Amino acid sequence: MELGLDTRLTLLAAGLLFLLALGLGVWKYRQMATTADHLAHPYVDIAHRASLLYSFATLLIAAFVELSSWPTWVNLTAAAVVVFFFLVAIGSYILHGARRDTTNQFEHPTATLHIGMVALIVGEMGGFAVLLAGFVAGQFGGGRVGHPIMFDAADPLLTRLREVCLALPDAGEKISHGRPTWYTTKVFAVYGGSVKGDHSDPLLARALLFLPDPGERAALAQDERFHVPAYYGPAGWLALPLDGGVDGGGRGPDWDEVAELVESSYRQTAGGRRVARLDDQRGRPGD
Repeated sequence: MELGLDTRLTLLAAGLLFLLALGLGVWKYRQMATTADHLAHPYVDIAHRASLLYSFATLLIAAFVELSSWPTWVNLTAAAVVVFFFLVAIGSYILHGARRDTTNQFEHPTATLHIGMVALIVGEMGGFAVLLAGFVAGQFGGGRVGHPIMFDAADPLLTRLREVCLALPDAGEKISHGRPTWYTTKVFAVYGGSVKGDHSDPLLARALLFLPDPGERAALAQDERFHVPAYYGPAGWLALPLDGGVDGGGRGPDWDEVAELVESSYRQTAGGRRVARLDDQRGRPGD
């Protein structure tokens, strides 16, 4: 499964928080084993429990990041704000546990503590609210918002490509960033895109965007018909203009080749169960 950069980083944060929780558990055990009353300091216990809680909370946040319709930088910023305040809270618990200076930091609260709590509440609730709104917009609102429709619904190339994509097991279609997009759990094909470095160039306006097989990408990239699209390019995607490109003379695409490229992209993103169903349809054993 090809996860977005924002999702991968959020999952990494969840893993690191869980690792921190395990380490704090060792600290807690050490205090329980060596103190006279066999109890860890209250804030050591709180730090341990909070780390466990926040690691799984961050895992939940990663799910909303993956399903959000906002751009990567918005999702990543929102998730980072929430995780930052998770870390601030854990850090304060660790500090009190190490200093053993209090068992209740609100017993003698300062103005700084109150300001920090307000910032924490706003940051955590606000950051997650952004991700929740992105989830709702993407899953119930028909795709990413704020983007004009950038295709002709009557385009015969789109009609033919739709037939190719929707013939695959469990494939669905949605409008994302103003363009037709086909997906299962992950996107495997897009109709139309922008040229990396020059979004005004119409070269890829009627192109198939797809994720090539890693073993074939280098060879395809050497073919002058293929281009690196904006946004998707850094994740390894390529684009093939179906209209021959701006100077292509209106040549029609090789639909057998298009179907092979779409299927290859599908196989990398759809998961083993769907790929097995596709192999059954093709009448061949799975790899």
